[in-house]
Amino acid sequence: MSERVKMPTPGDLFGATKCPGREASVRESSDDANPDDTVASAAVLDHTRDNVPAEKLQRLGALDENGELTEIGRQMEQFASESPEHARMLAEAERFPETVRMQVAAIVALQKIPADLVVYGSKKRPCKERWRNLIDSEHNDSDWLKQLEVLASIQNMPREELLGYDIRPGVPGKVKRELRRLKNQQGLAECDLTLPSDEERKQIVKCIIAGSADKLWRQMKITDLVSSNYTRSEVFAVDTYRLVDTDKGRLYRNNKGEERKRSQRSLVGMGQLVVADPEDIRFRQNGEEVKIPVLKGITNVELSDLR
Repeated sequence: MSERVKMPTPGDLFGATKCPGREASVRESSDDANPDDTVASAAVLDHTRDNVPAEKLQRLGALDENGELTEIGRQMEQFASESPEHARMLAEAERFPETVRMQVAAIVALQKIPADLVVYGSKKRPCKERWRNLIDSEHNDSDWLKQLEVLASIQNMPREELLGYDIRPGVPGKVKRELRRLKNQQGLAECDLTLPSDEERKQIVKCIIAGSADKLWRQMKITDLVSSNYTRSEVFAVDTYRLVDTDKGRLYRNNKGEERKRSQRSLVGMGQLVVADPEDIRFRQNGEEVKIPVLKGITNVELSDLR
């Protein structure tokens, strides 16, 4: 009888060193969870300094329903130094031409730098936001593609010209260094970024969605708040602002029941389905802290993109 070959674990996938002590502590601290799921993600926890459940890796396509490595997972393995989301994006980009692979790598670099590439205006700090002149307003696909357009347009600009477009000082250099590292990792040619064509935009969107499997938000409808045969009392029981935002298509909900609105900094009009990052805007008003839950880094999703 032949010996059964052991399938790689998520830890093998992301190149983490085994840590028996950490594995035991994860086992003990997991409540109401499948111990196998927790153990499977323990090595990823060591590597990414974050708790990445096996369920998340399954949603990204790295593991199958039995917790075994998939073909996608094997492709992600070559990006062991990246987060699971970024590894999935870069693995998806392998299907496309080198120009798209470089453009997706640039978006990953933008996402990894915490500071914004551009300066946004506010009531307290007005700004002309002249970087908007570098963006193609005809497309309504993704905030990250808008950022990519800016990055591709400024890559060879001197500092004085960057300031003239309201680009945040120092950030382009950080993005460029991270992009260079990612290009070396993938063996991409040393050449300038190009603005994406219409076909390339569609391919890049597929890569963004592939790495955002657990960031899907659906536009809410009135029937999410009241029954289809709603009565006056039902309507009055719902918060007025929430009702108006839903009626105007401003409110979105994820599979956990969280509700958020589009960030005012977003450059795309949201469709019925989007992938986006949640962010809480906090400020003080009349001596009290106010929190506004919003969505940023928005990418519109078609049902065909999820197949």
